[in-house]
Amino acid sequence: IDASFSPKSGRTSYGLDWFWNGSQGQAERGLEISLLALVDVTHNTAYTLSAYQSQSQ
Repeated sequence: IDASFSPKSGRTSYGLDWFWNGSQGQAERGLEISLLALVDVTHNTAYTLSAYQSQSQ
């Protein structure tokens, strides 16, 4: 499972809220998506099983 942050400058995007941005080391306004993947270490690839956009509080 991996959560990814996507910065967003608009005000009307669904799910827009403050989320942790690990690259910047702080919470920022944007979108967050969580991804569940199956990893194949033999072929160095991952297959997405599920993606979920986090809800705003």
